[in-house]
Amino acid sequence: MQQHQDPSADAAIRALRTEFIEVMEAIVEGDLDVAGLRFDRLMERSRLGLDNPGLQFLGTVLAIQRGDAREALHMLGDLDDKACPELRVLCLYSLGDPVWEGMAEALLESPDATVRTAMASMLDRYRAVARLAMGTLPTTAPRTH
Repeated sequence: MQQHQDPSADAAIRALRTEFIEVMEAIVEGDLDVAGLRFDRLMERSRLGLDNPGLQFLGTVLAIQRGDAREALHMLGDLDDKACPELRVLCLYSLGDPVWEGMAEALLESPDATVRTAMASMLDRYRAVARLAMGTLPTTAPRTH
């Protein structure tokens, strides 16, 4: 049995979807001020608030791009623990929390190929920098004369 949707409701959903995409485009383009304004407009028009996982995700991505890992992690805290684990790892890494590495290791087994690739890349880069740093550290104390 096919249900008929209200055309005005369909139009409203399409408009919100368009606004969501506009926020993402502004983030990708690096125009975070525009992204923030569009996000605020989307929040106001949708009337869903941050109880909506899609809006929480979008707000989290925006906070990460703004360099506010603490705010991003706070937004993720309101989501199910299984939601966006890769963003949690990024936030914890940005905050210097050593827990990120174990979480990233666990996500190497994720069913999502994009998540596996991102975590492997993040771990590889971190370890390469750590190896480089270890190789450039002096092995003896500098002499003083």
